[in-house]
Amino acid sequence: MKDQLNQTIRQKLQEQEKIGQDEIHIKTQQKINANEADFRQAETFQPGDILQVRKKEFSKRIKLTREKIEEVRVLDTNCEKNEIKLQVITNTSKYEIYAYASELAKYVKQIERQQEKNFAVGDKIITLQNDKKTNVKNGEIFVVKEIWGDEMVLVAENTRKEVKINLKQYNWIDHAYCVTNFKAQGMTVRNVLYFCDQSNMNYNAFYVAVTRGKENCKIYTTNAIQMLYNAQFEQEKKSISSLQQRKENTSVLSRSEIAEMYIHNLFEKFEKGKISLEELKRKFWNSIKYIDSFSKQKEFRKKLREVLEQQEEKLQKQEQIQVQQQKQTQQQEKQQEQVKIKMIKKQAKNFILER
Repeated sequence: MKDQLNQTIRQKLQEQEKIGQDEIHIKTQQKINANEADFRQAETFQPGDILQVRKKEFSKRIKLTREKIEEVRVLDTNCEKNEIKLQVITNTSKYEIYAYASELAKYVKQIERQQEKNFAVGDKIITLQNDKKTNVKNGEIFVVKEIWGDEMVLVAENTRKEVKINLKQYNWIDHAYCVTNFKAQGMTVRNVLYFCDQSNMNYNAFYVAVTRGKENCKIYTTNAIQMLYNAQFEQEKKSISSLQQRKENTSVLSRSEIAEMYIHNLFEKFEKGKISLEELKRKFWNSIKYIDSFSKQKEFRKKLREVLEQQEEKLQKQEQIQVQQQKQTQQQEKQQEQVKIKMIKKQAKNFILER
């Protein structure tokens, strides 16, 4: 999703000539956003991926005693068997081994992958790894000032710091029109558009996202009730005490209570003209199913019917007014025609008398 949004925004900026048309094609290095559950699936991996593993534990698993692991690279994957072919490079040798993804997941910390991307002068980019030689830090936002072969001159968006990077030596860069919640920590911008995956939502992530904007923050999600419910809880710690504490937290609103508040807010927005009737109906029916109380559901349905009836009356009145206006216009046109005919007849009569 992030890459798709970056590409869409970048394309629009190019159409507006805010980004240079002359592009360079770069193989960038990226860290893949995945967790242990993803690592258990062979389809998560691609040939060429470099795996950051727990070297001590992994060495024991593949029975390396004295050799030190330098690199673990994916050579091939078999999704049907959920199997991965790996190349393990040590300080003295190279090995090819096969491992089931479900077993390998215990040792994988991170996946690094090369992705081909285009860059041009004017592009907004983000650095993805610290590098003392080039004087850049992980998560810094830059604008591309100049491109000379394999070298790129960057200007920091906030501090105006200017750095030069050699793309053969440092290729940990990505477009920064859309960034992950994790990368957004510490940033401050004027306006925020936040695409929220409610299934992974928690209080920590929600707080980071909505506090990045100085003036405005718009949230886009497929399930507002579930998002607001999940946003009440801090990031879960996998311990019995934390789960017990979550269950005992009496200040937490239920999905039903959130749905009631949300529907009230929908009616208020509609009355103020902030949302259309179609949007009200769509969000109403998506939300009311979360309300536990049948009487409350009945009350809200009754209110929606009243709103629909009022809107129908307004439409009927508007139609009547339009019909009356059309009749008045037709009458005025007839009167004007009659006046013109009388004038013509009078002029003709005067002409005959003069003859």
